[in-house]
Amino acid sequence: CWRLVFRVIEKKLNGKLDEGDGIVYRIFGSQRSATMLANHILLQVIDVLYSQLLWEEYGHTPPFDDHVFDQLRSLCICMDAVVPILPTVSDLLARKFGKPRWYKSLTIERKENDMEKVLFVSAIDPEVHKRFIQQGDLQGCSPAQEEARLRSFGHKIPREETEAIWSILGFSSRCTNMPRSSASDSKEPQRLLVGLVLYDCGTLPKTVDGQSLPPARLQVDTCSRELKWICTLLSTKLLGSLPSMDSFVKQIIERSVMLETFDAVLDLLPATPKSRVSSTVKKLWGYSCIAGSSVELASDLQAGLMNLDTKFVVDSTDSAYCVMPSTVLLQRCVSMIAIYASMVMTKNKRWKDLRTLLQNLASNFLKKALDIEATPEQNKTGAGSKNSDAFAEMFSSIEAATEIQIVESPTSSYLREAACYLLLAGVIARSNHNVTGEGNKFHLNKAFRETIWEYSSNEKMRCHQMQFLGMDRQPMCASAASSSNICLVYTSAKTMTCTTLLHLHISDFESDPHQIIECLRKHLLAVKVDDDVNMFEYLLTSIISNLLATCDMLDTLNQKGRVPEHEEKCRAHLNSSKSCVDIIRSISTWLTLIFGRAEFIVELMINLTPSNDELSKLVEAIKRLGGSRFFLFVMRSLTKALSVIVDTASRNTFSKALNNEGCLETSFRSCLATMRIYIALMNTCRPEKNPVVQQVQSSTDWETAATVYISFLKTQFISSVCDTTESGEHRKLCHRQSGGAMSILAALCSVSQSRRAL
Repeated sequence: CWRLVFRVIEKKLNGKLDEGDGIVYRIFGSQRSATMLANHILLQVIDVLYSQLLWEEYGHTPPFDDHVFDQLRSLCICMDAVVPILPTVSDLLARKFGKPRWYKSLTIERKENDMEKVLFVSAIDPEVHKRFIQQGDLQGCSPAQEEARLRSFGHKIPREETEAIWSILGFSSRCTNMPRSSASDSKEPQRLLVGLVLYDCGTLPKTVDGQSLPPARLQVDTCSRELKWICTLLSTKLLGSLPSMDSFVKQIIERSVMLETFDAVLDLLPATPKSRVSSTVKKLWGYSCIAGSSVELASDLQAGLMNLDTKFVVDSTDSAYCVMPSTVLLQRCVSMIAIYASMVMTKNKRWKDLRTLLQNLASNFLKKALDIEATPEQNKTGAGSKNSDAFAEMFSSIEAATEIQIVESPTSSYLREAACYLLLAGVIARSNHNVTGEGNKFHLNKAFRETIWEYSSNEKMRCHQMQFLGMDRQPMCASAASSSNICLVYTSAKTMTCTTLLHLHISDFESDPHQIIECLRKHLLAVKVDDDVNMFEYLLTSIISNLLATCDMLDTLNQKGRVPEHEEKCRAHLNSSKSCVDIIRSISTWLTLIFGRAEFIVELMINLTPSNDELSKLVEAIKRLGGSRFFLFVMRSLTKALSVIVDTASRNTFSKALNNEGCLETSFRSCLATMRIYIALMNTCRPEKNPVVQQVQSSTDWETAATVYISFLKTQFISSVCDTTESGEHRKLCHRQSGGAMSILAALCSVSQSRRAL
């Protein structure tokens, strides 16, 4: 019946009513009366939903079946054509919906032996509804403001109340046909969200200074779920097409990141299931085939990097090759920033304010990370009880046999990672909507790349990279070691990989090459990639320097000949070794995807040869990777990784356990795949025909690169494969990977400049 009434109002068939129509006019005759009618009905809908969500408070209301909820939803969809459902429900919850009370039914005669049918709990006085039916009086249908249920809680809304309101908001959102809310309409849902998330009993309350206890896992998971809902409301524009939520977004990001800044909570290192890793490495090996891989395989691999709709939102962080933030909560934060930035970017003033906000947030997170890193280890707090933290034990109990000592600092690494991804979110917002936005910040230029590298690395790591770039002028850095913070090395490699892939635009899976080129061109224009021909060398040397740092840490563990027979120290040594091996596999996986995507772009450009400055500059920068100096650097680095993995199989105390886990073989094969795809890229770049690359060619470098790999095969690999008397994990690894290792020799034969060494 009410659905029919609201359909009549929607079609404005009530326009001919006048005061002479009496009660009918008072209820249906004007837009104001129609709005009041909708509010009155919505209050009853909210009351019904509360009775199902807080059924104990409502006298154990019997549960409704799906048919009843479908009828309610259908009614609300009809009302949405008269009043915007979500803003109206938010306003009613905040200011008008009263407290539940016991009432006597007006439709059933009182019977002493059947009191359950006479008394009921409701927030709507039946006398008010009766007066409305009989007289059309809507003025008294809403409770007074002082009776509002939500306001009575103040800043201490109970959790069951919060969960109920979230459910009601979700129900209301599903009843909205299309986002048509004005700026004023979106204010009420925004205010309500502030109370649900940031008040004392919310998932992100204001913390007390000096708090040292980590949050419960349930709080972090609940917060992640609520941020996902907020992202959905934003992306569907149910909070308005141009919401004004800067302060709210800032508080959410700050509090969410700080919620997880405890060593006992964070787990930043790769922890992908064995079966998924094996499947991924198998795909990578096919992807690296010099003869070329299928478009479907390339798309499948690239789709695992990021979610294509919102770039960062996923249900887990254990993908074998994803470059998303380390925790689900941080993913939600970055996704919210990317969505919100794409909405406000259309207004220069709003975008300028948000840019300043993001830069301040990133700077504050970096400052906190630096403060933690500058604090002596014995004075650090925040993990609560470090002695009981298994993650801390994994590294802190290792007595390194060399100068490099493996340490863990997940908190500072996490803060640096958060700072980097906040900045990357602004770039992703530009790309998603092909909006350049006002200002020079958040563009893929040299200053932005240097900022990401500075935020994601410490001074040792930057000095370590400089020596590979050949730009270092300080003799003291000639043999400088990188950071021994394994968490920082891993998160730094991941953020730099994400930055590199944004230069290559991984979000196109069109079958038509012309469409792929057009998507790439639009992306380059939106993010304003500069014309620095050295940009990929800079990005990739930062990633590979982290790979080499991990190799040094694993080599340190291998050199420790004997581990004391102590359970915690043995477990720490094993877990540390496995983490290093897994990080080598992760970084080599990312490098494979980068080289593969770069080769794909160059192949397209060679075949299509479009005349476009942005695309030509990008291809020239890619072709610089085909120079002899960089070829030598990549081959030396990957050969070192292979050598350390083989050494782990022969010298590490827990080599058998590592081999049984399968991590040694997957890491070894992943490094081989990186070598093979890079050689394919170099051949595609055709350095002998490229004048830009010819300027940095050296025949000695080409031959040395091949010699380095051949020397590894001779000294550490082939002898073990051929020796039938040798047993152990070393021979098992070499025997199983012999075909892959030999295929690299075949690939090197395709490089004419290296054939002399072969």
